[in-house]
Amino acid sequence: MTNGGWRRLKTSTPCPRRKKFGSSHPDLGRGAAAKLDIALRAAPLFALQDDQTRAIIEQLSASIRDWQNIARQLGMSAANIAVYATAITG
Repeated sequence: MTNGGWRRLKTSTPCPRRKKFGSSHPDLGRGAAAKLDIALRAAPLFALQDDQTRAIIEQLSASIRDWQNIARQLGMSAANIAVYATAITG
Protein backbone atom coordinates (compact mmCIF):
# COMPACT_ATOMS: atom_id res chain seq x y z
CA MET A 1 0.00 0.00 0.00
CA THR A 2 1.28 3.47 -0.82
CA ASN A 3 -0.01 6.93 0.04
CA GLY A 4 -3.10 5.47 1.74
CA GLY A 5 -4.18 3.58 -1.39
CA TRP A 6 -3.69 0.24 -3.06
CA ARG A 7 -1.04 -0.49 -5.66
CA ARG A 8 -0.65 -3.29 -8.16
CA LEU A 9 2.22 -5.72 -7.94
CA LYS A 10 4.53 -5.84 -10.93
CA THR A 11 4.53 -9.14 -12.75
CA SER A 12 6.43 -10.56 -15.66
CA THR A 13 3.74 -13.10 -16.51
CA PRO A 14 0.96 -11.68 -18.69
CA CYS A 15 -2.62 -12.76 -18.16
CA PRO A 16 -3.59 -15.44 -20.71
CA ARG A 17 -7.05 -13.86 -21.04
CA ARG A 18 -5.73 -10.36 -21.78
CA LYS A 19 -7.32 -10.13 -25.23
CA LYS A 20 -10.69 -11.36 -23.99
CA PHE A 21 -10.92 -9.12 -20.92
CA GLY A 22 -8.86 -6.16 -22.12
CA SER A 23 -6.16 -6.04 -19.45
CA SER A 24 -3.57 -8.22 -17.79
CA HIS A 25 -4.67 -6.62 -14.51
CA PRO A 26 -8.43 -5.95 -14.61
CA ASP A 27 -9.17 -2.65 -12.90
CA LEU A 28 -12.18 -3.46 -10.77
CA GLY A 29 -12.32 0.05 -9.33
CA ARG A 30 -14.13 1.52 -12.33
CA GLY A 31 -17.61 1.34 -10.84
CA ALA A 32 -20.39 -1.17 -10.43
CA ALA A 33 -21.26 -1.32 -14.14
CA ALA A 34 -17.69 -2.22 -15.10
CA LYS A 35 -17.50 -4.86 -12.38
CA LEU A 36 -20.78 -6.40 -13.53
CA ASP A 37 -19.60 -6.37 -17.14
CA ILE A 38 -16.35 -8.16 -16.21
CA ALA A 39 -18.28 -10.75 -14.19
CA LEU A 40 -20.75 -11.38 -17.01
CA ARG A 41 -17.94 -11.79 -19.56
CA ALA A 42 -16.11 -14.23 -17.27
CA ALA A 43 -19.23 -16.22 -16.31
CA PRO A 44 -19.01 -18.75 -19.18
CA LEU A 45 -15.54 -19.73 -17.98
CA PHE A 46 -17.28 -21.01 -14.83
CA ALA A 47 -20.25 -22.55 -16.67
CA LEU A 48 -22.59 -19.84 -15.36
CA GLN A 49 -25.48 -18.21 -17.20
CA ASP A 50 -26.07 -14.44 -16.94
CA ASP A 51 -29.02 -14.88 -14.56
CA GLN A 52 -26.94 -17.13 -12.28
CA THR A 53 -24.11 -14.60 -12.30
CA ARG A 54 -26.45 -11.73 -11.45
CA ALA A 55 -27.98 -13.77 -8.59
CA ILE A 56 -24.53 -14.52 -7.14
CA ILE A 57 -23.56 -10.84 -7.37
CA GLU A 58 -26.77 -9.79 -5.62
CA GLN A 59 -26.25 -12.33 -2.83
CA LEU A 60 -22.68 -11.16 -2.29
CA SER A 61 -23.68 -7.50 -2.44
CA ALA A 62 -26.40 -8.04 0.14
CA SER A 63 -24.02 -9.86 2.46
CA ILE A 64 -21.45 -7.05 2.52
CA ARG A 65 -23.77 -4.05 2.12
CA ASP A 66 -23.40 -3.03 5.78
CA TRP A 67 -19.76 -4.04 6.20
CA GLN A 68 -18.58 -0.65 7.50
CA ASN A 69 -21.04 -0.64 10.42
CA ILE A 70 -20.13 -4.23 11.25
CA ALA A 71 -16.42 -3.35 11.14
CA ARG A 72 -17.02 -0.44 13.56
CA GLN A 73 -18.98 -2.71 15.91
CA LEU A 74 -16.06 -5.16 15.88
CA GLY A 75 -13.66 -2.37 16.85
CA MET A 76 -12.01 -1.64 13.52
CA SER A 77 -10.49 1.85 13.39
CA ALA A 78 -11.80 4.51 11.01
CA ALA A 79 -8.39 4.56 9.32
CA ASN A 80 -8.47 0.82 8.62
CA ILE A 81 -12.07 1.03 7.41
CA ALA A 82 -11.03 3.76 4.97
CA VAL A 83 -8.23 1.55 3.62
CA TYR A 84 -10.55 -1.42 3.11
CA ALA A 85 -13.20 0.84 1.57
CA THR A 86 -10.92 1.57 -1.38
CA ALA A 87 -10.83 -2.14 -2.17
CA ILE A 88 -14.44 -3.03 -1.35
CA THR A 89 -16.43 -0.08 -2.65
CA GLY A 90 -14.00 1.22 -5.27
